[in-house]
Amino acid sequence: MHSLSLALLVVHAAGPLPGDAEALAALDEMFAAWAEVQTLTFRQTKTERFRDGSTTVDEQLVKLRRGGEFYLKNLRPRPGQEAIYSARRDLHKLIGHRGSFPDVTVTLSIWSSLATAKQHHPITHLGFGYLFEQIEAGMQRARRKPNGERVEWGGALTLRGTPAVRLVLHAGDAAPKPVVAPEKESVVAFGRRVGCDPFWIVYLNDGLEGLSDKVSAGTSYLVPGAYGQKTELVLAQANHLPLRVTIWDFAGNIYERFEYFDLVVNPPLTDLDFDPENPAYGF
Repeated sequence: MHSLSLALLVVHAAGPLPGDAEALAALDEMFAAWAEVQTLTFRQTKTERFRDGSTTVDEQLVKLRRGGEFYLKNLRPRPGQEAIYSARRDLHKLIGHRGSFPDVTVTLSIWSSLATAKQHHPITHLGFGYLFEQIEAGMQRARRKPNGERVEWGGALTLRGTPAVRLVLHAGDAAPKPVVAPEKESVVAFGRRVGCDPFWIVYLNDGLEGLSDKVSAGTSYLVPGAYGQKTELVLAQANHLPLRVTIWDFAGNIYERFEYFDLVVNPPLTDLDFDPENPAYGF
């Protein structure tokens, strides 16, 4: 998003961020590379951890276009499942089908229990935009009120035959703290109120099971001060975009990991790529 680049300039004006010079330069290259992306296709393997210690692993094909358009096809464990979101069509809903009997195309809220079952994220978080927003938010907090944050240079490496560099973002003292919900509202609305990704609130608090749940007025909920205790970025040297992202929770467990394959920057996607009437799709 071009707004990310503008925000980064504002953040830079606030003063130096603690960290290794090589790592900070690599972050700048990453944000600059993302600012040039208008369309993107890739395959990803996504691993997400839940409060009971269980994990889910999905392999997915993704297409995205700036302006809020996403196409998602599950390759495993639900082959044939597809979803499309277009902010131009509806800001709040996606169109999807399960890819297996009974295979009915439905329209759902992006935050509904069906759309987000066993998921950390809604469809609108696909790709790098949401991730980079979380990184920038952490950088802004660190510049405004340092609390032990640091960006660490992990050196050069080769991942799946691709030359890359490794960065580690440490969140400092961002341990979850109790916050009282002033009213009954959705986890999503409460997350916006306290400036926290909503699934972190689900993850840290017994009694909440998913993104479609509600918090209770007057009840205290643990809210972390950052998107994870530590984030590792492995960036391709050629295009400065992630090959792998790993985020740890506040107890030292891997909270989520995304691995990106077959990344194509600025392919010639059209409206048909985000239309359920596309004959190549199974809607």
